[in-house]
Amino acid sequence: MRVAVIGGGAGLVSLLDSLLPRAGELAAGLEIDVFEPGDLARGGAFGPDLDSALINLPNSAMSIRDHERGHFADWLRRRGDSGDHDVSFAPRRVFGDYLADQLARCRAEAEAWGWRITVHREVVVGVSDVPGGLLVRGDEARRYDQVVLCVGPGSAADPYGLAGAPGFHRPYPLSSVLPRVATRDRVLIVGTGLTAVDTVLGLLELGHEGPITMASRRGVLPGVLSPAPHRRLRFLTPERVAAGVTADDIWELLHAELAAAGVDGETETAWLRPGASAAGYLRHQLARGNAVQSIFMSVPTPLAREIRRTMPGTPRLVARYRPQLKSLQCPMPAVTARKLLAAMDTGQLSVHSGLDAVRHEAGVFRTGAGLTADVVVDATRASPRRTTGLSRELLAGLPATWDAYDALRVDPVTCRILLPSGAAHPRLSAMGELTAGDIYYAASLPAVNRAADAVADDLAGVKA
Repeated sequence: MRVAVIGGGAGLVSLLDSLLPRAGELAAGLEIDVFEPGDLARGGAFGPDLDSALINLPNSAMSIRDHERGHFADWLRRRGDSGDHDVSFAPRRVFGDYLADQLARCRAEAEAWGWRITVHREVVVGVSDVPGGLLVRGDEARRYDQVVLCVGPGSAADPYGLAGAPGFHRPYPLSSVLPRVATRDRVLIVGTGLTAVDTVLGLLELGHEGPITMASRRGVLPGVLSPAPHRRLRFLTPERVAAGVTADDIWELLHAELAAAGVDGETETAWLRPGASAAGYLRHQLARGNAVQSIFMSVPTPLAREIRRTMPGTPRLVARYRPQLKSLQCPMPAVTARKLLAAMDTGQLSVHSGLDAVRHEAGVFRTGAGLTADVVVDATRASPRRTTGLSRELLAGLPATWDAYDALRVDPVTCRILLPSGAAHPRLSAMGELTAGDIYYAASLPAVNRAADAVADDLAGVKA
């Protein structure tokens, strides 16, 4: 069986690690071709960078194995790294070292089974059906029995068309971009999500002295990772969701869960509304935890998919709820929140909502609200579907289907992409960012690991 894996980051490593225990069920002489023009294993997220860029889950929750969440923490201990790895957060570059080490191990074990793994440093520009297989077009066209899409996140969105303006930057790698910013420059970061947080911490690590402004339409920061244990949900249940839900229903069910936990829902959810104090929100979470987040993080992946399937989606709905849901499901470590809060308390860092325009004129960036800056860092992110060179061109020859949240629709059991008829494609699977969409954080590493297990089970069942 010939398998093409498009994308060579953490998803690839998790997939190979999931395939190896099933080697006895897979066809002898398995051939796996990996297409990755960038940093193999590390991908864009875990390459060499500043140590201020931390993973966003504790070391004990980061792993390439869904069934062994402490795999990375154990690797750190074997390597001799000091610290309490059950609660600490490693720099992302260190997790990249782990991924590279695990890829080397997987390749050695695969070779022992007689598998052949070949890496093509090519950009894939298309995948199309051909009789008896799929045609993958990179520098040349190659035919495969099965194809797995593991492409990473989309590119910066540049919502205000500032690319090319002097002083405009995309953030990564921070270690290459941020040293170009003069120490006392006024910096405007477009976006208030995790990428924006990385940018602020990078500037502070490099000793930046000028004012730093984070701004977005809603001005909602990532939540602080709650130490509260996952809850047993009483109202936001599979049975209730299967009956059909609207966004208002989800809101009411959330308030019911909060009330059952002895928490005032109005007080907690008020922090997620536009205009709420960013510093106040951080202080509240650091002091009392985040009850709303603990509920959302308790929603199992199958239930999250069911919510997305049954809840009607419109662009207006996505625009209204996306920042709040991202805040809850893409949290930052408490140590990161404390650094942001310290910068706010000194007056160096401010967070603004209502951003609707940024223009460059006479060497200065200006917003519609009158903010000015010498430098702009675009910390926004387009979904993979909207990123030129990724899924728009990649899947142009296939009848793939997308949901209202820009997620590629896949079968929940096998991760095979769904055709317009509702049937699963017999040869094409997808996992990670392409299947995440704009609402649920389905591209987190635990979700990728679960998808890798599903794809491995499916490929083992093919036995071509």
